[in-house]
Amino acid sequence: MIGIYAGLSIGGGAGNPQIVRQDQLGPYIQDALDEIEYAIGPVTSTWGAKRAADGHPAPFTTPYIEIGNEDNLNNGSASYFAYRYPMFYDAIKAHYPQVTTIATTCPTGGCAQMSRPVEVIDEHYYSSSAFFQSQATRYDTYSRNGPKVFVGEYAGRTGATNLPTGFLGNSIGEAAFMTGMERNSDIVTMNSYAPLLAYVGHQQWSPDLIGFDQQGSFGSTSYYVQRMFAANVGDKVLPASSDGTGLFYSATIDSATGNVYTKIVNASNGALPTSLSFTGSNATQASIEVLGDPDPNAGNTLADPTRVTPQNSVLNVSAGNFAYDVSANSLTVVTIAPAVLEQLANLKAYVAGLSIDAGIKNSLTTKITQAMTLYSAGKKAQAVSVLKSFINQVNDLRSEGVLTADQARRLVAAANTISTHIAS
Repeated sequence: MIGIYAGLSIGGGAGNPQIVRQDQLGPYIQDALDEIEYAIGPVTSTWGAKRAADGHPAPFTTPYIEIGNEDNLNNGSASYFAYRYPMFYDAIKAHYPQVTTIATTCPTGGCAQMSRPVEVIDEHYYSSSAFFQSQATRYDTYSRNGPKVFVGEYAGRTGATNLPTGFLGNSIGEAAFMTGMERNSDIVTMNSYAPLLAYVGHQQWSPDLIGFDQQGSFGSTSYYVQRMFAANVGDKVLPASSDGTGLFYSATIDSATGNVYTKIVNASNGALPTSLSFTGSNATQASIEVLGDPDPNAGNTLADPTRVTPQNSVLNVSAGNFAYDVSANSLTVVTIAPAVLEQLANLKAYVAGLSIDAGIKNSLTTKITQAMTLYSAGKKAQAVSVLKSFINQVNDLRSEGVLTADQARRLVAAANTISTHIAS
């Protein structure tokens, strides 16, 4: 994603906003076009040639372009609606119709009132754990007829403005909100926690994901929430339901392996007993990863950087069913994985469905078949070695532009996951 300056500065204060006049906006629009040309223009263009000279002749992935940032602040809305967003939108689409634009604000009556289309709207939220819990179902009933959503900034800040990296209670509220975003990823196309780094004792904003000083660094509880969501996600959302109350949840499946990832959030101060049932699964084990603590005010610091970190365990399952007590103040990821041969078969089917050259597809599927044969013969190390060769080929294909970044990422992740299961 590329963010472009759209003519509003906050330096003037709320009563004296610095807004570029309509007749002076042209140079800023040209700057935006040059920036986009540098990212995706041909090497024969002025800025595409500069990109090539900088060591990247191939164009980058077609970007999202965000027009401004928080243009509702400092009385910026009126000019944004009247001329700033329309002028940038028209110029960008005239030169690069393939990019997706993001608006930062819409009129009270909705984005349909804008004079130009709004493809994606950027929403920002800084509030309490209770607020984020209340918003966990926000997108369940969100209109599918309007723009997509980019939650570009969010963090639990209440009670944490003097703490470099916050505390668990707010992180659990964020996790509850994230289950709703994941469950509705057809409308919430992207999200981004903000901000990232805190120089402990000198931070300008709190909380942040990672704290550091000259001698060390540590991840916050929110850092581990983000990591657990990012590392355990499929490409399709699964229906999930609960007969009880007090829990927030979402479930996805990875088409390339068949792994099912279920996130469960308990924002209360007491454990909640549950009975989990994975319809259609014959799994006999479930991998459990838990971030939690009895004290919602607990957090990580330079002095105690691992006070609250994820803990892993394995539970026995009976045909995809098991009882589980969800810990107080916790995020739990439950992973149900098929048998290794089934995972390899799923990966093979996933590759077969890719729209790539038949010869390349055959080369990839042949490696998967070799891994299946070796594993079936008890030759685990050789099977893992073949999967490493598969990963190397995928990375080469990504560099050559044969595979997209998303395709390559999913294939590599699947092969790594299967390798881990083979070696365990």
